[in-house]
Amino acid sequence: MSDEPETAVEPAQRVQIKISIAKQLLARSATAVTSSILFACVSGTMLHFNADNRLVVLWILSVVLSGCLAIFYLIVAKKHPFNAQNIDKYLFFNTFNALCAGIAWGVGMVLLTDLESNQSIAITFLIVSCFGAAAIISHGAYPRSYGAAALPALLIYSANLLFFAPAPQNLLGFVSLLLLVAYFLIAINLHRNLLATLILREQQKKMMSELRTQRDAIRRANENKTRFLATTSHDFAQPLHTMGNYISALRNSLTEPQQHELLQKLEASWRSMGNLLDGLLDISRLEAGAIVQNRQPVDLTRLVQNFVDEYSETAKQKHIELRTQLDLQTADTDINLFSRVVRNILSNAIKFTPTGGVITVTVQGHDNHIVFKVADTGIGIPKSRQSDIFEEYVQLDNHHRERHKGLGLGLSIVGRLCELLDIDIELESEEGKGACFTFHVAKSEEIAETPSPWEPHAALRLAVLVIDDEREIRDSMSVLLSDWGCEVFSARSGDEAVELINALDIHPDGVIADMRLKGGETGVDVLIRIRNLLGSEIPAIFVTGNIDGNGNMPRPSGTKLLTKPVDASTMHRELRLLARSSSILTASVTEPHKENA
Repeated sequence: MSDEPETAVEPAQRVQIKISIAKQLLARSATAVTSSILFACVSGTMLHFNADNRLVVLWILSVVLSGCLAIFYLIVAKKHPFNAQNIDKYLFFNTFNALCAGIAWGVGMVLLTDLESNQSIAITFLIVSCFGAAAIISHGAYPRSYGAAALPALLIYSANLLFFAPAPQNLLGFVSLLLLVAYFLIAINLHRNLLATLILREQQKKMMSELRTQRDAIRRANENKTRFLATTSHDFAQPLHTMGNYISALRNSLTEPQQHELLQKLEASWRSMGNLLDGLLDISRLEAGAIVQNRQPVDLTRLVQNFVDEYSETAKQKHIELRTQLDLQTADTDINLFSRVVRNILSNAIKFTPTGGVITVTVQGHDNHIVFKVADTGIGIPKSRQSDIFEEYVQLDNHHRERHKGLGLGLSIVGRLCELLDIDIELESEEGKGACFTFHVAKSEEIAETPSPWEPHAALRLAVLVIDDEREIRDSMSVLLSDWGCEVFSARSGDEAVELINALDIHPDGVIADMRLKGGETGVDVLIRIRNLLGSEIPAIFVTGNIDGNGNMPRPSGTKLLTKPVDASTMHRELRLLARSSSILTASVTEPHKENA
């Protein structure tokens, strides 16, 4: 077998294999030189009785000289590390050094052997045999070097015995040749195993490099996707947010039944677009690890009831009966994230329950957890597909990709959020007989306050400062908040907000600010400026269209972060909560807003 790496190996890998072989030779060189000199001294002591002592000394010096060449090789190699340009030179030098050592030992043993003395022949034969075996350890990694060391030593010595030694001592020459063949076979086999190991290692290194490259490519693709969604989500959310504000403002302005019917259809279309965007953004946020949970005591019963009330009109339109069995329970969870779970599971149940069906929502308390169930009489889920329903973009009954049935993200988001919240999910379903989703939620011993249901006609007597760099958002928020009875001031930046406060000498009850403003300014920055200016802890609601929701950004106390598009019920509820928590709202709910009826 050739001492060169296999031709199947790529050139770069071939170079690395040569370097690995050279490093092994180098690592053994110091020990080999020391052992060779010591062995020569011992051998010289054994031979001085049958040989000229001057020749013994000269021979030992020749061995020392070949050792000095090896040491020089070692020093040069350490100063100039192996690379593609010098590796062949180093291997050649190592082979040359091995040749010098082999000649020194072969010629020395010929000169120091007394062919008339059986003792002398026996000693030199033992010495040459030991040298050949020792050379396997020091040069076996590279057959050329081993051949350069063993061939001169054993061939010269064997020839001397074969041609000049008396019988039967000359037979030791044949034995020496046989030993040479055996040593070569051992050396080649060791080299073959070493080469196979090195080739495998290089292939593994190549594979790991390719895997790292693929991993980096996937990571960059995910980063690009996240960056794209982070950039575009804000632009998508802005018009939806604006549209939602105007739709909510129109609700109390229309008088004709036909107008209300058209508005309902418009609102349904708006909610459909909002749900699609929310689903995509939720999945992207979860994949990016950008959602941070904030556990707190949550009035689970009240929360679920609020969502049941919210979806009751949709269920009524399909003639679906919504039944509830709700115990008074407080959960330890993130109210916003779990709200997404409840909203998605109820929406999914209504979507796949046919006309005339029944949906039962249950909240029951147990020793250390709460059981939240949503059971429907819908189409059910086949046993073979139940493991797939929590995967992204999986829809069991939407082969034609009907838009109103969504993208197949609802249950995927539910699964991801429950995993994040440490909520166990159980599914019981039979095709054609409905499905029952069971959620095991941690119980809290503390008392929580949950927002009351939205009352669309409830008026808020608040002075609100709206800060957004988009004019459409400012205008739509002004219309909506004014419809709720608020006095509205708007600004497009922090500087403009400060100028407005100073010019009009106003003290707003609350601030609604976009989290990301032009010029790198954030809503948090603006709120801090306003609080410092007025010397009071004014509550604030931040809104964002970013994919990460700016959830990791530190926010001052008395603030809330909402993700665009924000529906009117959520904004109304949060305004009431902020006002109540700051003792601003003196009459949180007044008589119905007659002037806009």
